[in-house]
Amino acid sequence: MPIDIHNDSIEVALKKLKARENALRQLEAISRLGSWEVDLKTNKSHWSNRSYEIYGFKPGEIEPSLDIFFQAVLPEYVQQAKDMLAYLRETKEVGTLQTRIRRKDGEIRDVVINAQVVYDESGAVEKLVGTTQDITKYVNLQRRSKELLEILERSSNEIYIIDIENYRYLYVNEGAAKRLGYSKKELAQMSVFEINPGLTRKEADRIKEEVVRQKTLLHRTLHRCKDKSEYPVQSYLQMIKFQGEDAIIIFDTDITSQIALERKQKEQAKIFENISDGVIVTDLEGKIKEYNQAAKRIFGIKNMENIRTYFSDEQIIQLETIFKNIKECCDAYIEECLVQSEIECHKDKEKKIICEVSLSQLRDGNGEMYGVVWMFEDITAKKKQQKLLEQQAKALEYQAYHDALTSLPNRTLFQDRLEQAISYSKRNNKKFALLFIDLDRFKQINDSMGHQFGDQVLLEVANRIMKIIREEDTLARFGGDEFLIIARDIQNKEDVKKIAHKILESLKEPMNLLGHDVYTSLSIGIALYPQDSQNKDSLIKYADSAMYKAKEEGRNTFRFYSSEMTEDAFEKVVMENALRAAIEKEEFFVHFQPQIDIEKESISGVEALVRWRHADFGLIAPGRFLGVAEESGLIVAIDRIVMKKAMSAYVKWRKEGYAIGRLSLNLAMKQLLTEDFLEFLHEQLKRYDFKKEWLEFEVTESDIMRNPQHSIELLQKLHDEGISIAMDDFGTGYSSLAYLTKLPLDKLKIDRSFVVQMTKSKSATEIVKVVIALASTLGLDLVAEGVEECIQKDFLYNLACRNIQGYLYSPPLDVEAFERYLKEGKISETSTH
Repeated sequence: MPIDIHNDSIEVALKKLKARENALRQLEAISRLGSWEVDLKTNKSHWSNRSYEIYGFKPGEIEPSLDIFFQAVLPEYVQQAKDMLAYLRETKEVGTLQTRIRRKDGEIRDVVINAQVVYDESGAVEKLVGTTQDITKYVNLQRRSKELLEILERSSNEIYIIDIENYRYLYVNEGAAKRLGYSKKELAQMSVFEINPGLTRKEADRIKEEVVRQKTLLHRTLHRCKDKSEYPVQSYLQMIKFQGEDAIIIFDTDITSQIALERKQKEQAKIFENISDGVIVTDLEGKIKEYNQAAKRIFGIKNMENIRTYFSDEQIIQLETIFKNIKECCDAYIEECLVQSEIECHKDKEKKIICEVSLSQLRDGNGEMYGVVWMFEDITAKKKQQKLLEQQAKALEYQAYHDALTSLPNRTLFQDRLEQAISYSKRNNKKFALLFIDLDRFKQINDSMGHQFGDQVLLEVANRIMKIIREEDTLARFGGDEFLIIARDIQNKEDVKKIAHKILESLKEPMNLLGHDVYTSLSIGIALYPQDSQNKDSLIKYADSAMYKAKEEGRNTFRFYSSEMTEDAFEKVVMENALRAAIEKEEFFVHFQPQIDIEKESISGVEALVRWRHADFGLIAPGRFLGVAEESGLIVAIDRIVMKKAMSAYVKWRKEGYAIGRLSLNLAMKQLLTEDFLEFLHEQLKRYDFKKEWLEFEVTESDIMRNPQHSIELLQKLHDEGISIAMDDFGTGYSSLAYLTKLPLDKLKIDRSFVVQMTKSKSATEIVKVVIALASTLGLDLVAEGVEECIQKDFLYNLACRNIQGYLYSPPLDVEAFERYLKEGKISETSTH
């Protein structure tokens, strides 16, 4: 009760004061407030017991003062406290200061100070009174609340608080907003249905009932983002009080990876059961705990046995080593350890099989190994197949580098051997020779006797050469009937000559093959390293050139490469280019040479012969360009030029009344093999009104014998149309009589080389006699070429050869000269003189 200063006695007033003091102390104890006052004139203070307790002192332990207070305030807050004191001195207001102090025991406390300045009767500042409250627990709680809120906001999980009635969002954390792509403001205007596309009101009510009943609920749903993409979440729902109202808090976790993992685990479980490899799980003693169907199939497992049951005593040792290795991995804290091995096992405890086994350890949460996963693959069949494949691979590798017929190194392996020879010789300052070998007239053997017979010839040739060369040398089949030899460490040309002579001599004896005695010979070209070249391609090219030189000079011999051979090759290139230009410029023209019936002394036919007048070099002999034309294929265009010009002139002479027999045109097989030859021929016959019975095609014996069977078929088509066929240069091509009887021939032409020699050589005479007799037997016409002397004419006449061709009667003449020859009308032996 209040003190009545007018009526209360001193005793009563003191009792009232005492009561008030006790009441204040009780209030101070209840509110945990510490009261104090400071005499601002002396800075001395009076603290209540609670004030001492707040600052960590016992009552009476110190004499409190304003300085003691400022010493307790943390340095960073001192100025703030002084500013507050100054403010209170100037005003009569109650001031509040939240600051931090350090107690006597060093503990930091948060306090709130409320104070007011008291003035005396004269209005002067007298003292400062106030209270101090320790709010450390409150501040800490506030700080923790702030931290927790920060954690909630920054959480990668989505956190929502929803209204239990309308399902609208009351709170959404930053993680949820970021994941969904909405702002927190947008989400505050939304409900759960807008981000849960599969959720209905009925389902939401059911979930709410479960949460209310159980207080918590675990649930999976699907979230839809602002960009319409969707992802699965695991939701944990719990009832809470929010702002004094019932609400539900939802903690959502994106479980996309978990769903994928679960799916993967299901797939793995299915794979485990259906995998073709056997999988067995054992403890550390080898006792089988689990196995799949494949393991049962591989081993015939019927119950939970020990893994060692399926290994022999010998294999147990290997098995223990494998087991030891995986234990060592585990002991060494290697997280992932896989031990693989190939081992022999027992199927049904009897049948032996080979398995590839892989072991991996099973560990508990402490990293301790408690079991082993064994994966078995039955590779018995695979091992057999692997062995077979290895054998096949070796065979294929051998085939890739060796000739299938002779088993000699092929072109590929030879190239490698040649590179090695160059490297070795360069490194050791050595020499070696490259011999390029080609069988003479092998195509005739192959075509006439058949490929099987030709293969036997190649085998025998390879065997004979192999017996001659040294062990360090290389013999290879380069292709067809071509062989190459690398003769290492030679000193000079004489060493190579000895090798070449031995090779040529090895074929002097006939080869008895399939009941036939076969004679053949070789042409050998030789290039020397490093004298001729240090480049492998050049060495092969030079040896090839030398081989062709050997063929040109009679075959059955050898020639060393020389630079002149390269020059000859260059001349061929120049000649080919010149021929192409000549075809475009039409520099080719035709000469005509009559064939004479010496009994009737009349023209029995006329042969058209090509001539070339070069713009710069004048007339070029056929012998210089026909070979190049044949090799390059340009002979086709040249033959067609001759055909046109010869037909044009021939028809003109026919119309003028000259009886000149058939027009004989040389026909290259390359011309005959072109797809449009018959079409071209028919066009020219029609164009010049040229009758087929006027035409005769001459084909060479050597040309036909390159492919006699095909030649017969093509020539037969021409013969069936009524065109005459003559074989030119008969006796030089080594044709088979069997093929000769099959060819659709009308005429044989005795080669000039026999005619020139027949009056001088008995063998030539015999050949001419045989050819004449053969023509008579086969019912063929006959013409002898190259007749230049009367003695030759008479000799042929006596042998019953009536038709001749040669300079004795006329050289080849151009169109104008041949017309004059026809107009003279008199066939005379002196007409050419």
